[in-house]
Amino acid sequence: MKLYFTRHGKTEWNKQHRFQGMHGDSPLLSSSFAQIQALSCYLQDVPFAAVYASPSKRAKQTAQGIVSQWEQSVPIFYDANLKEMGYGMLERKSIDKMQEQYQETLTNMRHRLDLYDPSPFNGETVSAMLERMTKTIIHASHYHDSPVLFVGHGASMTAAIQFFSRKELC
Repeated sequence: MKLYFTRHGKTEWNKQHRFQGMHGDSPLLSSSFAQIQALSCYLQDVPFAAVYASPSKRAKQTAQGIVSQWEQSVPIFYDANLKEMGYGMLERKSIDKMQEQYQETLTNMRHRLDLYDPSPFNGETVSAMLERMTKTIIHASHYHDSPVLFVGHGASMTAAIQFFSRKELC
């Protein structure tokens, strides 16, 4: 069975270069809806059994936008395990400003997840995030015989893909 992963459309906070993790949720940019429609067209011939999406508004809108263009009816399941990694006190804050304060930690977040320690800002660990995400991904892969699409978030989806493909978390 094939598993497909996609990130939600670009948001206001992405554009403003702000942290948007498990608890932050800014609106999608208007340009994101055209990209969602293009992705929907690209995927329309895949016989998906289901779509699993984060319950964050940005991921829900992306999942709904993808499925709404398809001729076949595909159920969407919203699962909190697919939320973005929790960034603790960094949520909603400027990435550039926080980079000055947490330079090594944030460099590790982007380039060396194996060394990432979010304790200075009460963030979620990579292992905790992977534990919750893999529960849902493994459940879906065992439950369905046809392809499944997961709609989530950049950091958490990237880490999950690396985990399942047995690549180093870097």
